[in-house]
Amino acid sequence: MFSKLKFDSGLTCIFIAGDKAARKLNDKMSKAQYRGLSTPERLRVVEDDFLTKTQESEESERTRSRSVSDQLTAFFPHSVRLWVRQVGQDYSLFSSPRKPGIKSSESGSRLGKSAESGGVGPLNSSTTGVPSASPRDQTLGSKFFSILSCGKTTSTSSFLPLFLLCVIGAFVFITVTGNTRPYPKVLFPAHNYRRAQLLVWNDLYHGGILGLGSLKPKEVSPCPAGMEDFVPCYNVTANSEAGYVDGLQFERHCEVSGRKQCLIPPPRDYKIPLKWPDCRDGIWPGNLQVDMKSKANKHRFLVEVNRLKFPSSDPRLMDDVERYADRMASRLDLESHTEFQKAKIRTVLDIGCGSSSLGALLWSHEVVTMCVAPYEPHGGQVQLALERGLPAIIGSFVTAQLPYPSSAFDLIHCSNCGIKLYQKSGKPIIEVDRLLRPGGYFVWAKPLGGNGKPWEKMQNVTSKLCWDVVSPSENEQIVIWKKRLSCFGSVIQTVTPNVCDQGRYEPDWPWHQPLRSCITLSPPARRVSVQKQPAWPSRMHIPVNDPSKTGPGRDEVTGEPRTWMAAVAEYWSLLTPIIFSDHPKRLGDEDVQPAVSIVRNVMDLNAGIGAFNAALLQTGKLAWVMNVVPTSATNTLPFIFDRGLFGVNHDWCEPFPTYPRTYDLLHASDLLSQERRRPRSCGLSNLFSEMDRILRPEGWVILRDDLESIEDARLVAIQMRWESRMVEVPGDSEQRLLVCQKTFWKA
Repeated sequence: MFSKLKFDSGLTCIFIAGDKAARKLNDKMSKAQYRGLSTPERLRVVEDDFLTKTQESEESERTRSRSVSDQLTAFFPHSVRLWVRQVGQDYSLFSSPRKPGIKSSESGSRLGKSAESGGVGPLNSSTTGVPSASPRDQTLGSKFFSILSCGKTTSTSSFLPLFLLCVIGAFVFITVTGNTRPYPKVLFPAHNYRRAQLLVWNDLYHGGILGLGSLKPKEVSPCPAGMEDFVPCYNVTANSEAGYVDGLQFERHCEVSGRKQCLIPPPRDYKIPLKWPDCRDGIWPGNLQVDMKSKANKHRFLVEVNRLKFPSSDPRLMDDVERYADRMASRLDLESHTEFQKAKIRTVLDIGCGSSSLGALLWSHEVVTMCVAPYEPHGGQVQLALERGLPAIIGSFVTAQLPYPSSAFDLIHCSNCGIKLYQKSGKPIIEVDRLLRPGGYFVWAKPLGGNGKPWEKMQNVTSKLCWDVVSPSENEQIVIWKKRLSCFGSVIQTVTPNVCDQGRYEPDWPWHQPLRSCITLSPPARRVSVQKQPAWPSRMHIPVNDPSKTGPGRDEVTGEPRTWMAAVAEYWSLLTPIIFSDHPKRLGDEDVQPAVSIVRNVMDLNAGIGAFNAALLQTGKLAWVMNVVPTSATNTLPFIFDRGLFGVNHDWCEPFPTYPRTYDLLHASDLLSQERRRPRSCGLSNLFSEMDRILRPEGWVILRDDLESIEDARLVAIQMRWESRMVEVPGDSEQRLLVCQKTFWKA
């Protein structure tokens, strides 16, 4: 208003302007009060009103500019946005310029003096040399384009804002187009894990840029006290209330009690388990809730220096473990238990394994023994076996088939296993027949004495199967049957067909299948007797007969084993906390690789044909692998057993039948994208919470998948309180590795 006034006609224009200003004063001052003021007082009133409006205009312009800056930096995490805003404020990018002629609160007095003297004050921009501009002309946009235009008016001090804006613009362009991402990079081969960690780029704000999120994901809360040994789907109280009785309350019922969305804490006195082979001979007492006052546990354990040791004798075996195994071997015309390999026995199923003493002994002679036992709330057989570093899974012969294919095991053992195999019309023993390979052996041991009815019932049932007794029976504690190769036999119930309808039942797909009273035949290609199998370890390299049996590791069997062996070597170099550190390698430091026994219990969540397992064995790692074939993938589990390995079928929308804190390493290749393509995906949160449940503190997770799946998995890993790093895969721009370690926390 005052910038257009001409002061060459005295004070007339001032009064005219003052009258207009007085009409806008509203309730601040009446018209009569204004006319009663002297000329200097009127000038001061008009000046104060002008300054107030100028300040309001500047504040609104700064707010508008700040909103524009927020829109431009919306892609960035919160910390990056704060940094950009601070830089903008330092260089006046996000603030409005001051109005020409109004430089301080003292301008009013100078204005009054100039007006009274009739001179031209700083209100006239033409005399000051400052170009007139409105607040709307000097916004962030005008400064931004004026800098980019490289005009003469751009000062040298604008170089830094130009550089910063170029960097930010390039990042936004790369993020939107998706050609590359600011990932931490570890390029294979990385034979030195310390050198590899130097290539890892430190993530910004806990993966905020990675997920284009502004805040760290909220961590999952811990489970309440008393859930240290919680196993989903095995809630005995809820099952009983739902009407399950007569032993069915101890079975798996996921429809009654599902999983919990919380992190299960370890027991108060929990310690990291001992490494193999020390864990085979003793465990920490605080890791299991074992009642040492019970009579049964006093015979199972020996307490020595705060450890639970295992005696050489096992009450379940009714003898010393080695003598019992020698008696078994003598029934098979073998000199001792060290010669089971001569009978080409590789895979053994131990029903009701007790303390797993037999499995620990046979493992020393390359005979892998899988323990299967019913659920027990605390200190169960399965939990004890896994704590000792031996394979085990929760299961029973009450209602459903076990998650193994037909003809899976070379030998099945049941010594005081607590299961009456001859009951329910012989369905449990028929399930044993389904699992036993032709030419395989079934060992049944029971103490002598009593009325002999269990033996009579077992003899009646087995006589109707294709089994032959290969050892003395009635006067011995140990009885061994051998399954014939080509005898379909008869069934227990004469009203049912002898052989299951092959078109109706799938013998190699037992998931959620009930026990049957008909005999299941394996496919013709798998009807190979134990005696005609290749000897171990040549058995591990048998060719793939069925072209449909493809998976992540098909090349391992078809002539390119070095692919997975090299991958295992690189995986092993990453199993160290140094991968999560940003400290450089110091001069003189040697390359220290993790020990071969750093992990013992390993699970492959998407095993394919067991290539990862085979590579671990070939590279000399002291680990066993639970090969899981998901229901969402091709069923390659029969081929895994044919190779002398073992595993189970499982649906990852359900909890795995095992106890918390039972595995040292979880590995999965292409599982995340595979589960995402399911018609009804269960989400990463459910999968990762289950992985956290079965993973031991300080345990490891290695996931290999496509870019998008690994991005999502990284954010969920943060919610699980895991340390995590993303690693590039050489020669494959579409895939990444996610290496995580579970932290050791206590509630």
